[in-house]
Amino acid sequence: MVLNILLEEGELDGWTNLRELKGSANLNEIPVFVSTALDEREKGISLGAKDYLVKPYKPSQLSKVIMHTLLSNGKQGHILVPQAFHEESKC
Repeated sequence: MVLNILLEEGELDGWTNLRELKGSANLNEIPVFVSTALDEREKGISLGAKDYLVKPYKPSQLSKVIMHTLLSNGKQGHILVPQAFHEESKC
C-alpha cells in the first residue's frame, strides 16, 4: 500500500491510517510505503512503514522499493502505471 501522510482536510490523516493498519491483526502484514512531502522518516518507520519516500522523488524509486519488497518476500509482481501518467510526462 502506498500511503500519503497529508490527506484532505476532514479525513483521517496518514499517521492515523498507518497506526490503524499496523494495529490490526488482519491487516498488519500489508507492507506500507509512505509517499509524502513530510520529512519524518524516523516516525514513519517506527510506526511500521516498510519504506518512506519524501516528495519529490523519481517514480522509479517507488517502483524499486515495491519490487524489492515483493522479491524479498518470494513474490512476483508488476508495476502498472496509469496511462494518464505517461501522457502527462510527455508534456
